[in-house]
Amino acid sequence: PAHHSARLSAGISYNPRAYYRMAGKRKYYVDTSWPTFSINYTGCFRLGDATSHFHRMAVSVKQVFDISVFVKMSYTAFAGKQFSTKEIYYPDYKHFSSSGWMLNYDGFERNFFTGVFYDLATDKEWFGGALNYNSPYLLLKNIPALQHQPYDEALHVRYLWTPTVKNYLEVGYSMGMGN
Repeated sequence: PAHHSARLSAGISYNPRAYYRMAGKRKYYVDTSWPTFSINYTGCFRLGDATSHFHRMAVSVKQVFDISVFVKMSYTAFAGKQFSTKEIYYPDYKHFSSSGWMLNYDGFERNFFTGVFYDLATDKEWFGGALNYNSPYLLLKNIPALQHQPYDEALHVRYLWTPTVKNYLEVGYSMGMGN
């Protein structure tokens, strides 16, 4: 049904070893191999003609680290819950990004591949994670004719649990620029 929302979102991320460099008076953060912890809150309130009312808390941890000069490994784990969901509408659900096709411009770390748009959504709790292994020489680049092509290869494992989806698991291989 038609509805209006008055939404507030806030979040904070913390990395215990966030290094930076100074260039003049400007501070530039340097990539770190330490994990980043995040907590996010979203709430919809009955203000004016707004009818949605819920509260959402989510936590996550993610880390990228080098295994060797050319090989990287990354992981992310996340969990969350929606509270006070008596007046919640489908656009207010927690939606998980799903590309649904072969080309993916947003990165395989953040998207599910085979999920249909809007199928991966919940108005309750969720948890999941992803593991990515990136290498310039994994499978196809070991073929001599392809060794000098400018792409990387990666293996991915992604998992999601919600009360309706239950155990959603994807295992995949990708190749692309700058994985």
